[in-house]
Amino acid sequence: MAARSPFPTYLQMRARVPLWAWAALRVVGLLATAALLVALFVAPEIGLLAFWGVLIPALPLLFFVAPGAWRNACPLATLNQTPRFLRFTRALTLPKWLREHGYQAVPLDPAYAALTPEGPIFFFNEPARTAAIRCPEDASTVRHDFREIG
Repeated sequence: MAARSPFPTYLQMRARVPLWAWAALRVVGLLATAALLVALFVAPEIGLLAFWGVLIPALPLLFFVAPGAWRNACPLATLNQTPRFLRFTRALTLPKWLREHGYQAVPLDPAYAALTPEGPIFFFNEPARTAAIRCPEDASTVRHDFREIG
């Protein structure tokens, strides 16, 4: 009999929360993200307060206290996994040139741009900030189509 590993893989661990609860949490996360995006356009003062005053200060605490909760409920990860979850993925393979040189596209990422000297534009410009939040979510869904599902 093989000894149990002190560091089991994800598949070897027992589920502590049922799958339906994670699915419900993912839907709530997507709805909250949509509400934040609408608030940033319709009522920027409320959207800014929600984003910078509530979300940004709370997320590091969540990462520290319950990292698995964020990993399973992150809106970006949810959008990335939606095609697989709903079984309509195309599961295409990335072209060889993109697999080998895709890292060079990192400077085009809005999150990367937010950390550069031009980043403060996102604090004062609601459409720019909304695009920076929304573009990676759209891109994650597109990226999923080019990944092989095992």
